Amino acid sequence: MLHATKEKFKPIIVDRAARRLAAASLFFNLAAWILLLARMAPLVGGKQLVDLHYNVYLKVNNIGPGIFAFTGAAIGTLILAMNFWLAARSYASSRQNTLVILVVTAFYEFLVFVAAFFLILINLSH
Repeated sequence: MLHATKEKFKPIIVDRAARRLAAASLFFNLAAWILLLARMAPLVGGKQLVDLHYNVYLKVNNIGPGIFAFTGAAIGTLILAMNFWLAARSYASSRQNTLVILVVTAFYEFLVFVAAFFLILINLSH
């Protein structure tokens, strides 16, 4: 089973640029999860509701259960998995398409990390 999975993702593993982009995506995804689990989980434990969104009018406009704080990282993980699969499938037809998919994935995962960071900041401000 592991050999079959390794063969599917071999283009991403072999190509240096694709490997670096994949590593950056994984880094930002794991960093978002670690940040949320290390900083947000203690905040969620003591509260019924947490602030989930801060708007431009300098106030919180979305409050919800603490588990919703992890939604962004979960969606990021799902998108990461789907884009890795898509990148591996498209490598045979076009290396450039694969690199574009991986660049967009790395950028999206960076945005997920930044969102997790700001989510923690708005909850610490109270």
